[in-house]
Amino acid sequence: MNKNKFRFTFTTLLIIVSFQILPISPENLHFIISEDKTMLTEWEIPEELELDTLESKIGKYDRKNESEDNTKYIWDQLGLVAKFNKNSKYLNKLTVFYVTALKNDEPKQIYKGKMNFFSSDPNQKVEATYKGWFCRFKLGNRSLYGICKGENRNLEQIDIISK
Repeated sequence: MNKNKFRFTFTTLLIIVSFQILPISPENLHFIISEDKTMLTEWEIPEELELDTLESKIGKYDRKNESEDNTKYIWDQLGLVAKFNKNSKYLNKLTVFYVTALKNDEPKQIYKGKMNFFSSDPNQKVEATYKGWFCRFKLGNRSLYGICKGENRNLEQIDIISK
């Protein structure tokens, strides 16, 4: 009886520890962007998002880069960067990287998850406009900005939340 109880306790402990140690898989991330909200793998990202809440959903950041005005938290394996202004505890910008130049304030790997635009209006299309390297994606009244380079205007990074 004691051996079985010990095995059960040990197995339960291993399962709990593995959920806390192993971060979310990069391929399992899924952003859904609509006219009025942004979802991350079935979680609606709140308007006022604090770092600890974001970490509870995607794991602890890998690196932190501080400047005079802001702090960037970098998830190297996920291809994400969250920017917080020094005078606020709420997220200012969340950027997804499809290309990385391995700069100090960029993730070491690209985003490998999914991203979809969704509209409740089936006739609503995503409008894309380009000006030099800059691109804008408009869905209803919402606009997202990014960097699109190359002959085919390949999306390299996009700010999915920006205030």
